[in-house]
Amino acid sequence: MKRNRRNRLLSFTAVVLFVSFLFSSDKFVFTQLKYNGNWDPYPQIYSDILEILTLTTSVQVSPNRRIIDLDLSPYNLRKELSSAPFVILLGNDEIKLSNEVILILRDYIINGGTMFIEDISELRYSKFDSSIRKILRLMFPEYKLKKSTQETVIMKSFYLIRKVTGRVILNDYIEYIEYENRPAIIYSRNNIISCWARDRFGKFIYSCIPDGEPQRFNSQKLFLNIIMYSLCGTYKMDKVHQPFIEEKLKRGR
Repeated sequence: MKRNRRNRLLSFTAVVLFVSFLFSSDKFVFTQLKYNGNWDPYPQIYSDILEILTLTTSVQVSPNRRIIDLDLSPYNLRKELSSAPFVILLGNDEIKLSNEVILILRDYIINGGTMFIEDISELRYSKFDSSIRKILRLMFPEYKLKKSTQETVIMKSFYLIRKVTGRVILNDYIEYIEYENRPAIIYSRNNIISCWARDRFGKFIYSCIPDGEPQRFNSQKLFLNIIMYSLCGTYKMDKVHQPFIEEKLKRGR
């Protein structure tokens, strides 16, 4: 009885915090989840992503990255998540989360949050992948991961994407958990995020296999789609700006 009362109280607290803090700022904040492991493989990419997001959309962005540590106390973790409509979780090795953290992330999704998860190992069989699938089964036992098609909203939320790519093409689809008719957890295994990584001279660090720069361009557009979907659903910008936008992206500016 006490445990049920406590769980109801935690769920109620999550709703109150979510309503109180969600969209408390009108600026998009690039938010990553920190855990005990390789949570931050590309620490500088956020600045390029935010620059292109500013160029291509009317979204106001914060210039600084935000990090939410999953080891925070339950109350503080809920509070931090409640002001982050979109969070990113990256990794290449086994990830272990407590049942309490998994419950908090479930509440975050149920209350409107969106999570992008990416396995950057580029391995067909990876410890990160197997551990994430276990976590997602515990988080949402009532739902299964689905595979994207060209009709999935994230494929056309901003750009019209015809092919799922990344630095590699391990899968020709993105997986997602659909909650209340929206892809609430989006899972990629193609290392999309590394397509933004540059060295200190501004050159891209990682080649895209097998199709080179067109593949990078497509992967960057896909990630922008994911961000725009998380903020605006099926929002689309005026098409007149897209040739200019695409030329900028091709130049890597």
